[in-house]
Amino acid sequence: MIGAKKLIKMARKWRKTAVASRKRLSLRRTVIDKGHFVVYTIEGRRFMIPLMCLKSDIFRELLRLAEQELG
Repeated sequence: MIGAKKLIKMARKWRKTAVASRKRLSLRRTVIDKGHFVVYTIEGRRFMIPLMCLKSDIFRELLRLAEQELG
């Protein structure tokens, strides 16, 4: 598991990369664009996320943490 400081550093780097490339997480689309996948939150919000985000260590770690917490 990644330490808290490293996780924060990776999150900042990932955010900068996402902003620089102008890739946004999209909300509430009925049709899923090719190259994306959908993630639902506990509150019922739906996010469409580019598959390229799966290459990011920070994103995979966040998904792992969510899996541990939510099952």
